[in-house]
Amino acid sequence: MTDRAVAASHTLMNTQVDAQTGRAETTPKLSHADLPATGQKGLIVHNTALNLVGQWVPLLVGLFAIPYIVSELGPGRFGLLSVGWVVLGYFSVLDLGFGRATTKFVAECLEQGQTERVPALLWTSLSVLVLLGSVAAVLAAVLTPVAVTKLLKIPPPLIGEARTAFLILAASFPAVVATNAVRGVLEAAQRFDLVNYVKVPANISVFVLPVIALLFGSHLPGIFLLLVLSRLIAMLAYLACCYRTFPALRHCFSMDLKLFGQLLGYGVADSLDRPRHTADEHGQAPHWKSPPGSRCWILRGTLRGSCPGLDHPG
Repeated sequence: MTDRAVAASHTLMNTQVDAQTGRAETTPKLSHADLPATGQKGLIVHNTALNLVGQWVPLLVGLFAIPYIVSELGPGRFGLLSVGWVVLGYFSVLDLGFGRATTKFVAECLEQGQTERVPALLWTSLSVLVLLGSVAAVLAAVLTPVAVTKLLKIPPPLIGEARTAFLILAASFPAVVATNAVRGVLEAAQRFDLVNYVKVPANISVFVLPVIALLFGSHLPGIFLLLVLSRLIAMLAYLACCYRTFPALRHCFSMDLKLFGQLLGYGVADSLDRPRHTADEHGQAPHWKSPPGSRCWILRGTLRGSCPGLDHPG
């Protein structure tokens, strides 16, 4: 289960005292009929099970898809596809901690019954991340020619194809980064059912879309285009789930510079503090925690030995 999931589980639970019996009851202080109505322990178990399913189902699909992809693309093109998988999987962690910060602040709003603050939190975080992703996309597009000719040892016959594929990949950065904000809102609301309804198909598409493209005779640019479109659709699907969970989002679009400062401050501080917490927990030297689900994707990357260490944090 992710750190954000555990934090949200504990944040949303509120101990209340019944006025007549004097007994303390632990109940979720939420006003949404759609939110899970289980106790804290049951909620954590339920969400953990959903996240495990969301990680392992795509892995099983990859067991069958990767051999075909490798045989059709060959080692050179498959290596480039592996780079694309890594970028799509890991670029989202470069969100300055806005995803975790959004989860934290939305969970606090729900705990305090201040659901009217959720739209401002979401739209502020989403706008900043789209802007951040757009800047990164422009930089990546500018650096792509240098990367394919100087940094990566790409065979000359594949340079043109790689350049086009990486330019298409750069276009996905705004959607990839912005996904952290909309998914973070759902995690804060404990809607891991909705999260996994989107995440599982999106992660399965990482393997299925290349197979489909190859069956129709497409090469790397076509495969990357399908992968980019799938990320955009996933982000929009998360946003639609947010609309379903918080109907007020449809009628309220607002941004708050004060919230921007709070989100940035918490996100950066949390990102810098994570190595220290990991060291404290294990009594070892500081090291970065693996993103949620990365171990499954490392295993997937070693299936063929062609892309060791290939991670994708779902």
